[in-house]
Amino acid sequence: MSEGVVIKVGGSVLVNGSAYISVAEFIRERFISEGRAAVVVVSAMKGITDKLIEVCRGHKDALETVIKQYTEALEHIDGMRLKKRVLYELSKLNGVIAQGTAIDKAVKDYVLSFGEKLSKLLMVDALKSTGIKVIGLSAEDLIKTNNVHGYASINYHDTYKMLNQIVPNLLKEGFTCVIEGFIGSSNQGLTTTLGRGGSDYTATSVAALLNIKEIYLLTNVPGIMTADPSLVPSAKVVKNLSFNEAYEASIYGGKNLHPKTFEPLIKLGGEHVVYIGNLKCIGTAIRRRLKNKEAKELKLVAHKVRESFTFVGLIGEGVHVGRIRHEVLKRIEDAGIEYEGCYMFRKRPVVLFTLANDLSVVKKTVNTLHDLLREG
Repeated sequence: MSEGVVIKVGGSVLVNGSAYISVAEFIRERFISEGRAAVVVVSAMKGITDKLIEVCRGHKDALETVIKQYTEALEHIDGMRLKKRVLYELSKLNGVIAQGTAIDKAVKDYVLSFGEKLSKLLMVDALKSTGIKVIGLSAEDLIKTNNVHGYASINYHDTYKMLNQIVPNLLKEGFTCVIEGFIGSSNQGLTTTLGRGGSDYTATSVAALLNIKEIYLLTNVPGIMTADPSLVPSAKVVKNLSFNEAYEASIYGGKNLHPKTFEPLIKLGGEHVVYIGNLKCIGTAIRRRLKNKEAKELKLVAHKVRESFTFVGLIGEGVHVGRIRHEVLKRIEDAGIEYEGCYMFRKRPVVLFTLANDLSVVKKTVNTLHDLLREG
């Protein structure tokens, strides 16, 4: 199924009802019109998961916001049948909350799942309105996980069986398949969630298990940046990354990728390519292996704020060159930056610093390392 494609649509793109139409038109023009078979993995609308977390904490006004946001989105996508389906799902959600019982981890996962379930309904109808032959599938039926609520891991063996019983035949029949990201179900039949950013993990798992070589992660930025633009205004899009480099970026904040995004691609093999960008520009391509020149480069500076300290990491296969590591330490010391720890790894493409949570120090460190990267 090498002609197939998996497209993950992030919540940052889905800001309102008209955004679903824009995404549907993009998918039609970029993929369907070229004869590509497509699996679309959809996230909740922007901000909805946070609101549902507030709902679980007892904030009833947050539930009203969720209902209002999806109801307003319906106005941009025609169809009485869709409206009935969405309102029915909202009534189920309202019913769970109205019971007033304690929200344990399992119930919380069930409540959070409604963001993606409702979003899938809207995406299916938006695709249908652009003339695409489309069908919605249930992640709870197809994505099998362990029983860890809030941060479940996908069971590749069981999910492989479920996906391959259904999806390949539908793609051969010309259907575009739409499935929720972020959610699945345990062998006990309980709804589980994969953790924040879990739709990326869903998309790469589906691609690996169906042997689909190309994965597109659609977001609101043109790709992974060489640094946070709010700290480094001169930051640019990174054109190429290896899986290992992208994995480090996911850990240390280079982009809000789920840390397990590249796990199925690395574990299950195959020459997959992950493309990241927005509807106007797909700027970053991520592959298992890079060309010799690209494999020796420094790629980006990432930072991640923790409760008591901040990580700043210089990422790129090029950090394995001894003189680069020497120059990194020299630049940091010449800049008078005080750091709490410095870590270098034999097999991981990152030089990592831990700093006090002082924005001025973090900004200076990020810019110092970015200057080194920019000099090539």
